[in-house]
Amino acid sequence: MTPNALSSGSRFFAIAALLLISFLSVAQRSSPPSTFESFLNTQWWLGLRFGVNYTQPVATTDYFIFSPLDYESENLQKTYDVFNLAGGQAGLDLSFYHKGFSIGLQPTFKIMRYSYSNSFEWQGSGGSDGLETEVKVEQSLQVIEVPLILKYEIIKRGKVRPFVLAGLQQSYLINAQKKAEVTHTDYLAAIPQTYSGGDFSLGNTERMSNFFGALGGIGTSLDYANIRTVIEITYLYGLSSITANGNPFSENELVGIGDVNDELRINNLNAAISFVFPLRYIDKTFQPY
Repeated sequence: MTPNALSSGSRFFAIAALLLISFLSVAQRSSPPSTFESFLNTQWWLGLRFGVNYTQPVATTDYFIFSPLDYESENLQKTYDVFNLAGGQAGLDLSFYHKGFSIGLQPTFKIMRYSYSNSFEWQGSGGSDGLETEVKVEQSLQVIEVPLILKYEIIKRGKVRPFVLAGLQQSYLINAQKKAEVTHTDYLAAIPQTYSGGDFSLGNTERMSNFFGALGGIGTSLDYANIRTVIEITYLYGLSSITANGNPFSENELVGIGDVNDELRINNLNAAISFVFPLRYIDKTFQPY
């Protein structure tokens, strides 16, 4: 082989190697984001939020109208119903999003409801006669809830973007209402007689207080046109008491029927849907689908 031929072959392989390296380098680069993806990478979102919630009351300190002498005080404890009454909520959804992470506020007017019951029994000396009283109570709270939420998208592209979330919330009490239904059962006669002891409804805002808690949940975002729909399921764990029991027995119109507030915190299960719009700009580039 002549030197010129060798030199030409070396140049050929050198040029081929450079072209191959250049091709591989270009192939390894990720494709540039579309205009739509760039639009969504950093964005403010604002919209309306609606939902439903269910409450779990948790008694931390029990209070009783009566002082037991010959039986355990546990017999006087209230029975709390768990996640049985639906409440409603409506508010705003404001968030700032950047590459999979978002932080936001969701100021919401919220109605929460829970119920409990208590019963008392008196027996005569002979044991054959007696009187049983059952008190059923429904408590409703109206609050302004302000959660601070951090979200992380599991999938960052496409029409459907599932995410996880966590945060803290503060609830400010606006109003509280309590309804009580009293039923008596008289065992003096051969056949027990049941009759109403009356229905009561009163405001007890002064007996309740502001409270705060931590929350976590899951959800997904659905993009179409210029609207993003956000569906969330969250669980709120109460960290403070919702009752203001300085003296739970004073100025309480229901003491006479055997009702007094326990010291309570509440957990809350929420399902909500938001309809949000991008704030940075809305123009013809936001037409992905």
